[in-house]
Amino acid sequence: MAPVLQPHYRDAASFFGLRAYIKSLKRLKDAVSGRGGLILFPSHRIYYNGRWNRGDAAERIVEVIRHHVERCGAILEILRKGPKTDEQIAKEHFPEELLEGFGRIMAANEVVSHCELLIRCGDVVPAEGEKYIATGTRGFEAYIEGLDPYLEEETERGGL
Repeated sequence: MAPVLQPHYRDAASFFGLRAYIKSLKRLKDAVSGRGGLILFPSHRIYYNGRWNRGDAAERIVEVIRHHVERCGAILEILRKGPKTDEQIAKEHFPEELLEGFGRIMAANEVVSHCELLIRCGDVVPAEGEKYIATGTRGFEAYIEGLDPYLEEETERGGL
């Protein structure tokens, strides 16, 4: 994608991937906090089980971020048993029915996005054979908590 992006997008992770997604969620939370009564309608299952599926936007954002923190922890737990590929992690993490057809590719892509963040935190390293290895650390929780939605990565990590 680099050739079609404007020159100011030097670091791909600054505008896509799990890190960028969490930062955008934090910016959105800032925008909706304190606006009493603002509700969120999800893009899927807007009407579910005979009722409108709506909720407090700020609460939902916190819930989504917490979900991704939990998924990072689950992936580290899987990798604690030894090196695995994204597909092996997906097969162990997701229920079998979600891995049918295109679901397998979607699950593997989801794992990759979390592993990219875990690599950035130092909790995972890439290994030969497109595998990931856990380093034994769990810095991802503090890393995600500390992501400032308004700062670039270089500022957050002291120039890294």
